[in-house]
Amino acid sequence: MDKFVLKSSDNSICVEAGSVEELARILGTCQIGYVKFHLRSGLNDFAEWTKKSLKNDVLSSELRKIKLNEANPEETRRRLVEVLKSGVTKSKKG
Repeated sequence: MDKFVLKSSDNSICVEAGSVEELARILGTCQIGYVKFHLRSGLNDFAEWTKKSLKNDVLSSELRKIKLNEANPEETRRRLVEVLKSGVTKSKKG
């Protein structure tokens, strides 16, 4: 499985996440610029990673619904973390 590589706007690597749990934890505390970078120009790198690397179409679909709220990027972060944590809970039940 490929790790999610969290990058900044200058394309420098901040940190890597090897699981959904780890990504949720990192997103909860990282600089907001990293979140914005991965949702730039209509892209959603979080959805792409969960689909391609984790083969989790359900979680990918939920993440794809999240768009960057430029007026309130912290709300975007909160929603991403919420969906990622929800995906973890569902996968542990199933």
